[in-house]
Amino acid sequence: AAAIEFGHRNKLTKDRILVYDLGGGTFDASVVALTESERSVLASEGIATLGGDEFDFVLAEMALESLGLDSSELSQQQWFLLVEACREKKEALHPNTRKIEIDTEGILDPPSRLTLSVADFYERAWPLVAETLHATSDLLNQWGGLESVEAVYITGGGSELPLISRQLKEQFHRKVKRSAYMRAATAIGLAIHADQQSGYTLRERFHQF
Repeated sequence: AAAIEFGHRNKLTKDRILVYDLGGGTFDASVVALTESERSVLASEGIATLGGDEFDFVLAEMALESLGLDSSELSQQQWFLLVEACREKKEALHPNTRKIEIDTEGILDPPSRLTLSVADFYERAWPLVAETLHATSDLLNQWGGLESVEAVYITGGGSELPLISRQLKEQFHRKVKRSAYMRAATAIGLAIHADQQSGYTLRERFHQF
């Protein structure tokens, strides 16, 4: 569906792209062939247990460590609220952000204000990113490598983390295209596909992850 949105917006008629989709709870990479009227998923790789949520957990664990606490010392409600606070801070990160400030008022007793380094957060989160890059590279290598695709299209809410785009650009260079609708590309693609007058056909191959 994200490939439909990408091809429609860029007026592509005969290309092959790789879609890198890091959502809230899962990661998927797909090689998609585009023609004037058809989008065919040639192959996919996925990690069902890795998504943006895992990055939230990393930041929450770092916050507790800085306070000398462990997640086992928190109630389920406290842990949920802390993860939500960390998610909001993560989603507010920009390429030039250096510090992450977290206020635990209403979460911990006594409350605290703490400051974490973005560089430290990225270092801790790197193994998660590396897993997605490994899966993406494996998939590309099955289809002739980076030169076999026109673009690497980044989508999914989890992909908004600046670390993701930076690492993908380092590995795949100019072929990286960041979606203008990170959280909505899939929905837009599905809407185009559902429009019977759009003329597009989607072909999917099912794979066991």
